[in-house]
Amino acid sequence: MIKWIINKLKVFYFKPPFGKTKLSGSSEAYFDTIRNVDSTPNLHTIKENELVEVIFRGKSYWALFKCPCGCREVITLSTQESHTPHWIISKNNCNKPTLYPSVWQNNGCFSHYWIKNGKVEWCYITGVEPGKTELE
Repeated sequence: MIKWIINKLKVFYFKPPFGKTKLSGSSEAYFDTIRNVDSTPNLHTIKENELVEVIFRGKSYWALFKCPCGCREVITLSTQESHTPHWIISKNNCNKPTLYPSVWQNNGCFSHYWIKNGKVEWCYITGVEPGKTELE
């Protein structure tokens, strides 16, 4: 019982790596802008704090960006409606992105977050492998 309580507290109190990224709660957005391109860019050309949307013939295909946790992994998400899962990108008047649904890395850092109006909103279970209910 005590182990179960400790594991629940770890999940609840786990925070993303402070000092490595701009976190929600700050007045600044993590993603400064959306860069639209017509073909998938080389991963090394993706800048910190930018979300790249691949649009070909007027249709959105991919969203690419560096993980905001600081691990520098490039996240590639399908925005094609024919794919499952797929994400939807929208932008506000200042070109700040919102991405739906949340992003949950299924390997590596296991970061779990929302992107809303350019800000990263961390989920309380970030750092936990998808499908796991307890930290091990």
